[in-house]
Amino acid sequence: MVKGLLIMLVVFLVIGIIGWVMQMFSKVSEEKKKKYRKNLLIFYGFFLIIQGSVTFYESDEFDFLAILQLLMGIIIIGAVTLGKHEQNFNLKS
Repeated sequence: MVKGLLIMLVVFLVIGIIGWVMQMFSKVSEEKKKKYRKNLLIFYGFFLIIQGSVTFYESDEFDFLAILQLLMGIIIIGAVTLGKHEQNFNLKS
């Protein structure tokens, strides 16, 4: 009972911190948002590549998910460096 309550409080605390960070992030200029988004996606791509490499190296047999992680990491980093990750929405009413 106490363990479940502690887990619930930790989850609420983490969600509250994420909400506060997102609220503060909404006040940042658009150029900084693009810079942060680019750095986050590059970090995520490298994380996928490292995770896929470690999983593939430790596996004794062919692991499709490890190859998929490697490919997704390479694709994400390639898209970010080529500028294909930017979203341009033209909403005309």
